[in-house]
Amino acid sequence: MRIWQRLKEREQALLDRWRTLITESYPKETSLFLQKKKNQFANPVGHNIRKVTQDLVSIFLSEEEIGAPPDSLLNFVKIRAVQEFSAAQAVGFVFFLKQAVRELLEKEKDIQVSTKDWFDVDHRIDYLALVTFDAYVVAREKLFNIRIRELKTGAYHVMNGTSPFDQDDKLSSS
Repeated sequence: MRIWQRLKEREQALLDRWRTLITESYPKETSLFLQKKKNQFANPVGHNIRKVTQDLVSIFLSEEEIGAPPDSLLNFVKIRAVQEFSAAQAVGFVFFLKQAVRELLEKEKDIQVSTKDWFDVDHRIDYLALVTFDAYVVAREKLFNIRIRELKTGAYHVMNGTSPFDQDDKLSSS
């Protein structure tokens, strides 16, 4: 039996394991919250994890060329950009898919996985990680541009209860 056919048959198990690996990367209390709360309004990060993993697994298993990133991925990396995750932290969740695939296939006794199959799996996941990285960079750039615009317009100071003139006084006394 081919690896892709088996992975498609076991898609839900693959998703469940990948989601567990992602949520376990958070602090323990957060991890429990993300796993238990299913309401998208009470738990928007957990909802986004479920959505992005579903979309990325569908792309991963499609065996077609990977195109533009899905909206769920763009939304997920925006959240991680606002949370000030490093690039490695923001993109790292994609690599948990490799672990989930390996764990799933290790349990399957009637399937032989060739070196070429492992290469194909790794290549597709690595490419998904690169697409995720590109999306994260764009999200961070937009966030920085918003912050710069806030500083230029003084909105930052109004929101923090300070006067932009206080900053001018500090600059001139330096």
